[in-house]
Amino acid sequence: VMNKDKTHPIAVMGLGLGGAAASPRINENLAALFKCVDAVCAGKPQFEAFDAAIPAGVEKLLVDADITGLIRRLRERQAKGMRILALTGGDPLFFGLGATLSRHFPPGDLLIYPAVSSMQEACARLALPWDNMRFVSLHGRFKSHDSPWLELARASMSGRPGCLLLDANVQISLVASFLLERGRKAY
Repeated sequence: VMNKDKTHPIAVMGLGLGGAAASPRINENLAALFKCVDAVCAGKPQFEAFDAAIPAGVEKLLVDADITGLIRRLRERQAKGMRILALTGGDPLFFGLGATLSRHFPPGDLLIYPAVSSMQEACARLALPWDNMRFVSLHGRFKSHDSPWLELARASMSGRPGCLLLDANVQISLVASFLLERGRKAY
């Protein structure tokens, strides 16, 4: 798909929870896609999984804490007419790279390919309907977000069931203490 101004939308593909191990078909399809793009944008885990399949000459743009710099680099490459594929774990629009990019690029500049998110998978495994859940992410938020605890506090007061996404930098004991100190024993 090409816009009138000769730029291509950034394709943002969710890999689901399995990532590289999800299926050989995903790996085959990605290997074919890598041959059709000028740049691949991904986090360290995705590059570790797929690095060998990315052809020489395809630029690699690392997703890291410098989101402002990444947005700038993506805009520059898109303006040059480069075809960009961004890979994400889980669903790109659920607290992911796709959600971040959607705040910086108009809808016509993005093609989003969704996948199952970790929260959706957790609800499925527990047979919990998730249409009324409050979802809060503390994943990667302590470097780029002013008050990740505020979102958790609001969610715990909503009276709705909730799911919390963490990373290795957030100890569950800190979350439990935070909630218990506020009288949220059932959350």
